[in-house]
Amino acid sequence: MTTNNKVDRVVGIDLDGVLLHLFPTPHGNENPGAFGKVGLSLHDSSPHPVQSRFQSIDQELRSGRYSRVQTKEKGLIRLLDEHEIPPESATIKGATLLSPQTLEEILHNRRREDLVATLQVNLLRMITEEAVQLIGELQYEEALPLAMDAVQIGQKLFYPRHTPQLVPLYLMAIQANLGLERVMQSEDLLGLAAWLLLQDKSGARHNAMRAELGRLYGQLHVIKGNVDEALKAYSEEIYYNSLEYGVYDTHTSVSFFHLGQVHRSLGRTRDHMACCDLVIESWLPKLKELVFDPSHVHGCGLKPDTDRVHVECTSPLAHVHSHEMTKLLQEISQQRAESYGPHHVRVGEAFMAQGLLHLYNHRSSLAMAALEHASSVVRDKDQALFQLCLEAIRMLQT
Repeated sequence: MTTNNKVDRVVGIDLDGVLLHLFPTPHGNENPGAFGKVGLSLHDSSPHPVQSRFQSIDQELRSGRYSRVQTKEKGLIRLLDEHEIPPESATIKGATLLSPQTLEEILHNRRREDLVATLQVNLLRMITEEAVQLIGELQYEEALPLAMDAVQIGQKLFYPRHTPQLVPLYLMAIQANLGLERVMQSEDLLGLAAWLLLQDKSGARHNAMRAELGRLYGQLHVIKGNVDEALKAYSEEIYYNSLEYGVYDTHTSVSFFHLGQVHRSLGRTRDHMACCDLVIESWLPKLKELVFDPSHVHGCGLKPDTDRVHVECTSPLAHVHSHEMTKLLQEISQQRAESYGPHHVRVGEAFMAQGLLHLYNHRSSLAMAALEHASSVVRDKDQALFQLCLEAIRMLQT
């Protein structure tokens, strides 16, 4: 990823015998027209170069016909070496990068419009993965240009025939804007995303996307201080997630957490705690299953910190970053302690959930601390939970 200007991922694309290497790079911002932080390196991999329509590209680049960036950035050079990407020449040090726009120009000039869509799809996939990762790490400043670039590419690929496929890209851009509290930009993008859903005449309900719209509208109204509107928006999030996944599904439980935080801001302790209770009731059984009986978890082979966007599997953690869920459970633990007292069984229950999540993510020291605290709280109050804590602690000790 490109976090802190570190480049450690490359995507290879074969464009009719030309091997294109696509990777994030800090050089993208040097050109205002570039797609965020993306660089391109290519060489002809055709067994018969004379037949390739790209055979003269090196000469054209050297002649200055197309814009390019020369770089000697050590991390990037190391990346090229690791992937056995040949240098431009034996005499020129560093690497020559092309922006995506430049490559599109080359393809158009060589009348290879058929390859433009291939380039755009792969570019969109990489930019989306990069933006999702940065948003999950709360690095909204870095994620924003990538998210907006994804919208731009998506418009070329999907509008007007496949408008629903554009909506997740808008939602990603909205989240980056909201993370920076850019209210006006968020409002504009939210309106466009809602309008795109209205344009779909397929009859599909798009409950998951409508739920996400509700969540983002709720976040916007919280920033603006419109508490009543935030309650309505988060209620819509719950409604559509319930239609899509069920009331007690983990997707919907996160929606209840959002609603609960608004109730908390209004001093409605009973409503706030009821929402938090539903989160724990939904997540604790799933976490027990993941830790103690993973053979019963079906889906795509879950890995810790799986990205929330564009993941299609039935595993209960697939839609949320595990560190996001960790923060959520920590907040519930603290808020339950404030409402019920630090030694209440519900506080121990929340720490139990934290410990199991840490255990699942192989964070042994954090898991041990949370589980030991949970066991001390529930020891004389809930023997079933106490025994589960001991079993999880034994797993850590083996």
